[in-house]
Amino acid sequence: MPENSRPSAILGVRLIPPRRLPIPELRTYELMWILGADADEAAGKAAIEAISALVTQNGGEMVDAESWGRRTLSYPIKKSKEGTYFLAHFKLALSAVPEFERGLNLNQDVIRYLLLAQDTKKAARRAESRSRTAPQHSQPSAPAVAAS
Repeated sequence: MPENSRPSAILGVRLIPPRRLPIPELRTYELMWILGADADEAAGKAAIEAISALVTQNGGEMVDAESWGRRTLSYPIKKSKEGTYFLAHFKLALSAVPEFERGLNLNQDVIRYLLLAQDTKKAARRAESRSRTAPQHSQPSAPAVAAS
């Protein structure tokens, strides 16, 4: 069929090939968050469960979560001078991050958070280069004992 006789050419419409949607790749994230001074141990466990539920609700998977304990803040945040710190590692699709952060912002117990994407390829290369450039220390030989 000649180029001009195609239906799209006759109608003056340019057909755009369908885009292939990328498969959502799970990226590794690190989340540090602080609960206010009024939070106790039960509130800390509830916060970890809430973050875990938020991750799984957005199609991710929790790797680990831990409490860093109560610490004095450098400056007051929302009238709190102390806070309980938590650290979590999880995997989440990039497209789900805005919804995840929205859920974090809606949680009134969290007074501050920091979400970091970990570059796993860069970390793996760095660990590999360190292992190659690390000096190989040989075991010191035992001192020779002089026979008398």
